[in-house]
Amino acid sequence: MDVDRVYRVSKIQQTYRILEEQLKCNNTIHNSPPTKGLSCPPVFDFVMCWTSTEAGTTAVKLCPSYIDNFVKDGMVTRRCTENGTWFINPETLDTWTNFTDCIPDQSLSKAVQRHVDNLEKISTAGYSVSLVMLVLAIVFLLRCRLSKPKRTRSKISTLHINLFLSFLLRAAMGLLQNNLFKEIYFRSMDSENNEMWECKLITAFNLYVLVASAFWLSVEAFVLIRLFHNWKYLQIRNAAWNHIAIGWGGPLLLVLPWAISKITNEDEWCWHSHPRTWVNWAFVRGPILFLIIVNEVLFIKILMFLWKRLRKPSSDPQFKSIILVVCYRLHCVLQRKRLSRNSDRFVFVERGPELCL
Repeated sequence: MDVDRVYRVSKIQQTYRILEEQLKCNNTIHNSPPTKGLSCPPVFDFVMCWTSTEAGTTAVKLCPSYIDNFVKDGMVTRRCTENGTWFINPETLDTWTNFTDCIPDQSLSKAVQRHVDNLEKISTAGYSVSLVMLVLAIVFLLRCRLSKPKRTRSKISTLHINLFLSFLLRAAMGLLQNNLFKEIYFRSMDSENNEMWECKLITAFNLYVLVASAFWLSVEAFVLIRLFHNWKYLQIRNAAWNHIAIGWGGPLLLVLPWAISKITNEDEWCWHSHPRTWVNWAFVRGPILFLIIVNEVLFIKILMFLWKRLRKPSSDPQFKSIILVVCYRLHCVLQRKRLSRNSDRFVFVERGPELCL
């Protein structure tokens, strides 16, 4: 930042000058004649003095020289509405003066905001493509499954459908967060009470979907390894249903204690804050990190097994007719959600890089 572009004032001088400007403004208001026509009255906004302004116009002044770190060539604006009252900021419910142009490095902030907007668009496009492809995959598997007699239906396809369903829910929640849930999050931050139960429910369900997708990756990998060694593994009674219960029930064992901890100790806003970091690590980050490590180990074992089978003639005549594609998607463990605020609007950004091996 160029030091010559900003004012440098000590705190004592700044306080003294503001008090001095307030006294001058009070005298101006006291001695000013009655306004003619519809206009906003003169007012002191705790920094600057604004004279009477015609309704429907915007008063403009240079940035005050007695405020430290204000740029020298910036402009301050204050809007007088058509009904003769100063503009009221809906967030603060008070009259508002726009000092945005007085804050340095606005060009950098705008560049960052554009970058954030582009990331949000890329995220929305990626989730949209994933959602469409996953729906098509599930429909295809269901159609193939229903076209066969019940006794000849493959149980592994049932697990595939559940795996794709967990990814589908993940993509759907990502789209909803980027486009529909932002307003709910921001209303919870402005709310003085903590009764935004729908916002907390959305956060809890989003966490459940994230953990469930990681669980289903582990379930799918474990089943594939068992099938390599024993292709009749899923024919064991209730084997498929046991894995389905683990895939969808396992995340509940983590999300429910996390939600109870939030209700009892951290019942604030949308449950996005983490004052007690160990709770988040115990029920969310730690287990997901463990699942990622397990998934990587299982993935390496699958690759090693396939490599060995491809190097020698297979005793299984069906092995060469099967093309096995193992797709692993690693969800970001340290998922960080930032609220980027730029003047009069908010942008909800979710950072969660995914890797498909």
